[in-house]
Amino acid sequence: MKLLEQYQKFNDLYRSNYIFDPETFTFYSDDPESFSKPIGFEEWKVEKLDVKEYGQKRLLELGLTEKDNEIELFEIGSKKKKTKEPIFSINRFGDIEMVQYWLNRSPLHKDANEGEKEGKGLAKGERYIWHTRHHPWREKLTGAKYDTTKGDNHPFFPPSLVDSFEKGTEIDTITITEGHFKAMKATMSGIPTIGLTSITHYRNKKKELHSDIILFIRRCQVKNVVILWDGDCRDVSTKAIAKGDDLATRPRIFYNGILKIRTYLKEIFVQKDFKVYFATINSEDLQTNPKGLDDLFINLNDEHEEILRAYSDIGSPSKYFYFCLVNNELGEKKLNRWFNLNSVKDFYDFHREKIKGNNFVWFGSTYRLEKDLPVVEVSASIKQYKRIGPDYFRLVTSKRYNDDGEEIGEEVDLTPWKFSAITSDYGKGVDKYIERLDSFTNVASHTNYQPIIDNKWNLYQDIKHQISEGDWNTTKEFLQHIFEEQYEIALDYITLLYKKPSQKLPVLCLVSKEEGTGKSTFIQFLHLIFQSNMSIVASEDIVGSWTSHWVSKLIVASEETFFEKKEALERIKNYSTAELVMRSERFVNQKMIPCIMKFVFCSNHEDDFIRLNSNSSRFWVRKVKPIAQNKMNTELKQLFVQELPAFLHFIVNREIVHPKKDRMWFEKSILVTDAFKNVVRNSEPGHIKEIRIKLENYFVKWGAEKVLLTAENIQTNFNIRAESSWLNKIIKEHLKATRVESPSGKKDYVATYEFYKDDPNDGTKFIIVKDKGRPFVFHRTDFVGEGLFKDIDPVQTKMELEQVQQNSNADLPF
Repeated sequence: MKLLEQYQKFNDLYRSNYIFDPETFTFYSDDPESFSKPIGFEEWKVEKLDVKEYGQKRLLELGLTEKDNEIELFEIGSKKKKTKEPIFSINRFGDIEMVQYWLNRSPLHKDANEGEKEGKGLAKGERYIWHTRHHPWREKLTGAKYDTTKGDNHPFFPPSLVDSFEKGTEIDTITITEGHFKAMKATMSGIPTIGLTSITHYRNKKKELHSDIILFIRRCQVKNVVILWDGDCRDVSTKAIAKGDDLATRPRIFYNGILKIRTYLKEIFVQKDFKVYFATINSEDLQTNPKGLDDLFINLNDEHEEILRAYSDIGSPSKYFYFCLVNNELGEKKLNRWFNLNSVKDFYDFHREKIKGNNFVWFGSTYRLEKDLPVVEVSASIKQYKRIGPDYFRLVTSKRYNDDGEEIGEEVDLTPWKFSAITSDYGKGVDKYIERLDSFTNVASHTNYQPIIDNKWNLYQDIKHQISEGDWNTTKEFLQHIFEEQYEIALDYITLLYKKPSQKLPVLCLVSKEEGTGKSTFIQFLHLIFQSNMSIVASEDIVGSWTSHWVSKLIVASEETFFEKKEALERIKNYSTAELVMRSERFVNQKMIPCIMKFVFCSNHEDDFIRLNSNSSRFWVRKVKPIAQNKMNTELKQLFVQELPAFLHFIVNREIVHPKKDRMWFEKSILVTDAFKNVVRNSEPGHIKEIRIKLENYFVKWGAEKVLLTAENIQTNFNIRAESSWLNKIIKEHLKATRVESPSGKKDYVATYEFYKDDPNDGTKFIIVKDKGRPFVFHRTDFVGEGLFKDIDPVQTKMELEQVQQNSNADLPF
């Protein structure tokens, strides 16, 4: 887990597992006498600390016996053999680790090289996964009470609830709250409670309510679900007021969590008598101000029975709890008022003592106080305007939806806006509230994204994905279909896009005349990952004047690619290697920005979608086969969405197989495919295609290993109608032929050579043409494949020609 910024310089100490306090320059150890200080920290002091004392105290407060702290789980990989594991255990750093498991007693686990926790009865090479409550020394360094990086957002069911589930015991009311400790203490005290790892962790990876919660409610015939947040859930902090944070954010998160859980539950359990309540503890009205259920039972232990009676009378007012039935819209409105989110006046009145006359932000708008009443000073909507350089823009947010109409995210477009329109809407003087930035930049990052860099607006947008281990078999099978023998190269390509987005990469082209190959699906797959940082354009956009809608993107893709003009090829070649690119937009000054574009083209024109030559090393062309009928899946995109967290987990953690060999990373030779060669051949001038055919026929007919010919020989004897200067140029450029060299290295060398030609008077005979000059050397292997030559014996053919040559007193050219 990362340290706070001010403690980053102590990362090496932290990673070396030292326990320390950088503020007091102190190391902690249970044996200070034998403690060895690391080099460079000899001046620090060493104090004795029993790191386990903190955890032992917390567990003692919960009233846990050794038996209470045990859960019987199946051994990993077994459905028969069980082992008893501690629910809460204290590690060597004093943190409290909380094991995670399913209702069916299967432990959540991961590979040993990704975990550290030792446990009993575990299969070799595997470990449980768990959540961690930090010891105060570690909480100070990280700023986090909990470490969830080695765990999952799976809900916690105390052992007695697991027993109730197995037996099918009816439970009228189940409570959902945040935290293992609260759930454990409440359940032991008589209030059956499920613990969430966070108030936002009520969904699984598929964005559905956790299946174990559903299974428990269904099997135990639960009639009432109470969502209970801590007693401070609608509070705001003086720190947030001082920082200018939006004070509505925190209570709104709690409020939205209640409604979303309610919605999930009511969609699944439609019975009329099934009710969902919100509850919280009346902390301010109780002695010691308990916040959570654990605090309530620990601090008011003498009132245990009274607390239970108040809770069992669900929905009724009491000195301990506030209840609100949220089944319907009426309850939703009541809840909104309780959280003081319905009006700024109510919000201010409730938090008056903390705000104390200061300006404050609420739902994005800044308020000042006039006669003790909040008045808008800066509207929230002003924040959607930016002045970048001399130009004004508005941030326009568009929601993204999947094929089923479900919202899956947002895209933000920066749209030019007239300043006169802004002043018309907000009045004069509004410009002083508009953020001013110097210019644009375009810095891609998927691990450390920053919207503003060096006072420049970053055109690259943040992408947010959940990343977690899991299966991605459908994704793997699809990528193997698209890339076949180049599958590992494809994984490297995607890994580089995600981990090294500024790295230049080849232009990827997927081609096929056939339907149902998955070309367009691959573009959709990339769009799922990179979202608004990918633009899908038409071929004509590449040569268009206005580029602002795509030139800043990480990926520029086209699904029906066909470039007729050479200008398009030149632009693509330049863009794919450029460090900077001009961003052109209507009514706005042109700006140079960092160029991070990678092109992905799909085309049905597999022969001629673009004109390439053999030097076009920037292009990676693959011909894609149709997907087999038994592999077709109409829900392929939905499966990609489900597997995306696991696929990205794989990408983030994999090592790149192919080391960097070129400015576009990959060694040129490994990207050359038959599909690339096909496009190159079909991009050649007509005269070159004609010469290829003539030379192929020549080698097949005469069985020669090579032949010497000048452009004039080709022009005359192959009947090619073109200027010799043009033929010389295209033979060098496209056939890569070299001229015969002088044995002594003379530059003005003139060779004497010969070649064969059909006798125009007798098709069964040939004549030998003798000539002088600087001929090109053409090799049989460059023009005749093994299949075409398999019936010809060049040795025998040569012997036959030599016999003819002796009869005609001629010299062979080979």
